[in-house]
Amino acid sequence: MAVAMPVALALIGSGAARAQERVDLLPPVPILERTLTEGTCLTRPAEPLYYPSRSWRMEESGLFRFALTFSRPDRAPDVEVLTAAGNQQLLQAAKARVTQHRLPCMASDAPAQQVIEEISFNATPRPESHAVAPSAAPHPARAKALWACLRTPETPPAAQPPDFGTKTATTVLLFKFTAPDAPPTIEVIYNSGSDALLAVFKAYVSSYRMPCLTAEDASPVTQQMFRYAVDDVRQTLADPLPLRALLANVKDIRNMVAKFDFDAMGCPFDVTWTLWRPAMPNDARQVASADAYDARREPFLKWLTTLELNLTPERFEQLLGSTTRIQVPCGSLNLAANE
Repeated sequence: MAVAMPVALALIGSGAARAQERVDLLPPVPILERTLTEGTCLTRPAEPLYYPSRSWRMEESGLFRFALTFSRPDRAPDVEVLTAAGNQQLLQAAKARVTQHRLPCMASDAPAQQVIEEISFNATPRPESHAVAPSAAPHPARAKALWACLRTPETPPAAQPPDFGTKTATTVLLFKFTAPDAPPTIEVIYNSGSDALLAVFKAYVSSYRMPCLTAEDASPVTQQMFRYAVDDVRQTLADPLPLRALLANVKDIRNMVAKFDFDAMGCPFDVTWTLWRPAMPNDARQVASADAYDARREPFLKWLTTLELNLTPERFEQLLGSTTRIQVPCGSLNLAANE
């Protein structure tokens, strides 16, 4: 049985050189800092961590995991990048942040101590949590532990515009680990770039390892999206998005047959929806609220995964992987195909 892992986004910016932009976005923006090592007295700077402005505009997310080795309580740690899923600008911001961490309770004559720290940037409007079926994650603690030990290169894949002759390209790879010291198996889910660009991304993912994987573990599976863009332009879905507005842009909506009673689903409610069709099924999840998981909404969510928007190829390339919060009202939806 495969264990589904969180999606990590590695978004590749232009190969052209740029001056470093001022990091000027104020909180609250979705940046999460957490210590994966239990029982430490790790302290962080009092000032907030800011989101690099270009990455925010381009909806570029990232997740980084560091091993911080402290030799003295009042000195900066030695920093090793364990996992890097994100662009260079986000990595630099996260790395600069962890160098300011300290371990004040450490005795001055104590041996070196290591702390694992994780920083994630989430530029999409995806909420913090979802309501899921109780059986959807049979071993959530172990799945998280496996994900936490993923090892990747420190720097993003090297891709230069002259080599590939394209302005925008997206690649989605599905990969699975079967041994702790072996590269993952890779399946290409979607690729709009050249074969040369695809080879760069596949070689990059082939260097990933999961050293804590054991023979008793199910094979961890996840997908990763690489976006290659020369221009600083990215279209995104409106957020929030009323259900009526979404349906107005669905391809072949007049030929569909569907019937849903939202009154019987505990309406109103929100759904996070990520556009992937026709590359692969969309992602649709219940937003966690005061209510627990509601199984009555599952047929509707499954239907949302099948919808394809009426987009030009160029616009689809821009919106692929974009997430919005769909507002589902009370009432009903009744679609009957035109005769």
